[in-house]
Amino acid sequence: MSWHDLKCFIPAVFSVCGRCCLADCVGFVEKLFRYPVKSLGGEELEMVFIRVDGVEGDRRFALVDEETGLAVSAKNPKLYSKLLDVKASLRDGGLFIQTPDGNVYKDDECGPALSALTGRRLKLVNNNGISLGYVGLEVEFSDVVKYFEKQGFTRQQTFHDSQPIHIVFGEALSGLGLSQADAARFRPNILVDSSATERDMLNKVVGVGDALLRIVKPTKRCVMVTLPQKGLKQDITILKTIRERFNGVLGLYAQVVHEGVVRRGDPIKVLSC
Repeated sequence: MSWHDLKCFIPAVFSVCGRCCLADCVGFVEKLFRYPVKSLGGEELEMVFIRVDGVEGDRRFALVDEETGLAVSAKNPKLYSKLLDVKASLRDGGLFIQTPDGNVYKDDECGPALSALTGRRLKLVNNNGISLGYVGLEVEFSDVVKYFEKQGFTRQQTFHDSQPIHIVFGEALSGLGLSQADAARFRPNILVDSSATERDMLNKVVGVGDALLRIVKPTKRCVMVTLPQKGLKQDITILKTIRERFNGVLGLYAQVVHEGVVRRGDPIKVLSC
């Protein structure tokens, strides 16, 4: 038995709101991701620090279209389809982006570089507690596929659309005939290898590494999962299948109960208090 497997059998007791809680291991952290800029590609990491507002550095920046005054959203592919092919990363205290041609830009260079890529006047903004509006496409399946615009707003403090942590199950991707590479379509912070189902973990407190997360709701999927990016083709059938088989949801949103470090391979333990 490897140390990776043995960690699941080590008894764990957590304190939640002054109560002692036993924990049952249901799986492991398979991959960790961070997306420093909203609607740009992100980075895979071996270790993250989870703060109360999410993975440290996640959705720290957004792009604002100076013509519309709205946050840029990849859900609006007519204007911003190329942005998912841009990789954003944080290192040495700065933001770096790599455009599809392989060029790398840092900090103040990012806005002009992405403006040139999209043909739009884009401004990179740091989050200072504001919420930004954005417009994206939604899709309706009937006799024909219909697209329509839908407005949304980011959270304050970070530029998340909903909750600060997003979890996706590798088993759910396999059930759709998708590979781990397709995880990029769903933009999780944590990809898990778990014997539990999403329903098993809903409304539970979960220990992941040193952090405690409260699973608050399933993730309603949108047009984002259908878009082409980094070697993945456009595929409208993914969203259609999720709506037909899973009532339109795949993945879980979580809030942070206790901050802490999470590493790839860490056990995932569901608490019973």
